[in-house]
Amino acid sequence: MDYDRDNRSGGGIINPATGRPYGTLENDSQNEDARSRAAGGYGSQNVDAQGRSDVGDSQTAGTMSRNAGSGASEDSQVHAPAYRDWSRQGSSDGNSSVDRNGGGNGRAPRQPRPVHYVSRTFLIVALIITMVVSTVLGGLFGFWLYDRASSSSYSNLSNVSLESATGSEKTIEEIVSENEDSVVEITTESQEMSMFGVQTSEGAGSGVIVSEDGYIATNYHVIEGSSKVTVKLHSGDSYEAEVVGYDSDNDIAVLKIDAKDLNAVTIGKSSSVKVGDLAVAIGNPLGTLGGTATSGIISSLDRELTIDGRKLSLLQTDSAINPGNSGGGLFDGSGKLIGIVVAKGSGTGIEGLGFAIPIDTAAPIINQIIEDAE
Repeated sequence: MDYDRDNRSGGGIINPATGRPYGTLENDSQNEDARSRAAGGYGSQNVDAQGRSDVGDSQTAGTMSRNAGSGASEDSQVHAPAYRDWSRQGSSDGNSSVDRNGGGNGRAPRQPRPVHYVSRTFLIVALIITMVVSTVLGGLFGFWLYDRASSSSYSNLSNVSLESATGSEKTIEEIVSENEDSVVEITTESQEMSMFGVQTSEGAGSGVIVSEDGYIATNYHVIEGSSKVTVKLHSGDSYEAEVVGYDSDNDIAVLKIDAKDLNAVTIGKSSSVKVGDLAVAIGNPLGTLGGTATSGIISSLDRELTIDGRKLSLLQTDSAINPGNSGGGLFDGSGKLIGIVVAKGSGTGIEGLGFAIPIDTAAPIINQIIEDAE
């Protein structure tokens, strides 16, 4: 049992329940009231070594004496705050602090989150980029729609080209590009006696370069009776030509010019062509329109005709043929020479009747003439 050496009024014996000397209830109440005023009006408190304060009897409803500053006291009924309203983190000197944010969990007050703002410059730049990207994408989309509309096919209409319809390996443009330098313009001069003396007449036709060193195939009727033959290349260069030889029965003649590294045609096979195959004619119509290309199909095979007393078996085509085309080339869908143009059907109401000597007939004759000349 402990003795209170400073307080003798209670007999020096400490009440273990209250921690105070034994005395009267009135004294205990007065002491308690004094302690309450010293503790700030909340009743007695005991502070342990860790700084936690235990709320005493005043945690329940009780009497608190409040000092109003004039020395007068007044009593009021209050409820002591619950233990959770006190800070759990006490100080070593026994003083307790209150968590003013509530909760009693000892955490620091929550700080407001910072607000981020977007600058005006950033907004302007983003707007400009958006407009540029939208313009580019819109243009590309518009171009795609236009291209699709322009190339669209219709279920009731045919978009098949002549090359596709005839099953050719190359386009007409490619065929012409490969062979336009292989077809030449031929002009002739011939002298005839008349009652007025010697007269000079001129003629024109076409020819096909069959070798790089200057051999040219044409029709015999183009150079027949001529005293001078001139060959003009697609490049514009002109050469005086020599008549190497001819076969009048098959209407074939061979010329030679003094030139090298010429663009010779590729010889094909007329026996492999069929009716409906692509046919491209290149020549010098009217003797003034060198390098003219016309296209059509093979209209017939082995057409038997008699021209100027010559009986010939010819290819028929609806490619446009005109005077001056004689001796020019007729090419297939792969760009190979399949015939030497020889004639056209003429007369009122006649159209689309052109004829060519098959290359299977002409090639052996041309080759033999060149061999004989060498």
